[in-house]
Amino acid sequence: MALAPRQWAADLLHFWFHELTPADWWDGSEQTDAEIEKRFRHWLEALFVCAPASFLHHPQTVLAAVLRDASAGLLEGGRATVARAADEASALHDLISFHVDFALANADVIRVQDRELASLPDADAHEVRRLQREYVELWVGVLARLRPDRAEPELRIRAHAAFGLINSTPHSARAHGRRPADDVVRRILEDMAWSSLAS
Repeated sequence: MALAPRQWAADLLHFWFHELTPADWWDGSEQTDAEIEKRFRHWLEALFVCAPASFLHHPQTVLAAVLRDASAGLLEGGRATVARAADEASALHDLISFHVDFALANADVIRVQDRELASLPDADAHEVRRLQREYVELWVGVLARLRPDRAEPELRIRAHAAFGLINSTPHSARAHGRRPADDVVRRILEDMAWSSLAS
């Protein structure tokens, strides 16, 4: 069975953070174990096919796979987005939309990275950061072509600030009660990111 890229992590994290409670994480109940077995056995079997069995017994290795996969997906998707764009303004607009879509769909992955990136082994943390630096530089390149009058360090700060805005909002909005519809959140984030980056 082929393991669908990136989907296994999103499904597992959604189950863990939205369908279980913190008490469920640690109580070891037969009911929770049975639900995990029913919902995720196919992912488990696929992981055994594509990775050594020891992979599944080291939480840091699984964490590294989740974060590496998400970072690689951002870089691949970002490159494809820029390649399709008709001009630099369209590239920036489409990158913003792409990243907002990612943040809305992967708020749990972002939350796990914020909390756990520092706990990765050095080699894994280096690889995740390398992928993320390349993603940042993709944005900086688009911004530099769009605004050649601005220095690259300033553009890099703007890119990081936009990521902070986009990445934090889906989780923080959800954490404070009922969240507006994704379309509303998407429009607000896209407008604010565009204003901060294109000015």
